[in-house]
Amino acid sequence: MRTLLATAAVMFLIAATLIQPTAAESKVDHPWYLSEVIEKSVRELPIFMSVTATTTIPKVQETVAAKFGPMGKTAKAAGVGFEGPAIFIYRGSTGDMEQPFDLTMGMPVTADAKDVGEYKVAKLPGYQCLSTYYTGDITHLGEAWGKFSGQAMQRGAQPTGDSREVYLFWEGPDSPNNVLELQIGIERK
Repeated sequence: MRTLLATAAVMFLIAATLIQPTAAESKVDHPWYLSEVIEKSVRELPIFMSVTATTTIPKVQETVAAKFGPMGKTAKAAGVGFEGPAIFIYRGSTGDMEQPFDLTMGMPVTADAKDVGEYKVAKLPGYQCLSTYYTGDITHLGEAWGKFSGQAMQRGAQPTGDSREVYLFWEGPDSPNNVLELQIGIERK
């Protein structure tokens, strides 16, 4: 996880004013917030370096440390430059703690990037999603996903089975200032 934190330091910053809690959330006494849920189209990323591993929810941190953690150093040694924030893609995760799913971990890279060992360069397709911004430490991320998923279900959207975390600002796992965009892929209307 520590290596992930070092890699995450290259992520884009977003203005804190974009991540304001809703009036209802302002009255809740917890160390994290979710923004209003919106539906949006996410554009394709033409050059995305990533690695995919099969994991389970309890083993996500271990998987990230083993697979994504070394990516920054490996890519830098090969002359690859990063062009945006880390993105984690959960494919087939249902919330069941023991059900295996595929976790793709990667970052947009410079146009001249090539595959480096197990890190492959390809397009990351765009998609339609429900989106919210999470502000808080990593220990409350599961709780935030639960709340966001509940809000998504209330909207009646048909999920695709793909969800993403976009790491927009990262100070460390215990920081209340971390900012992530959470996305739940939905069928296009």
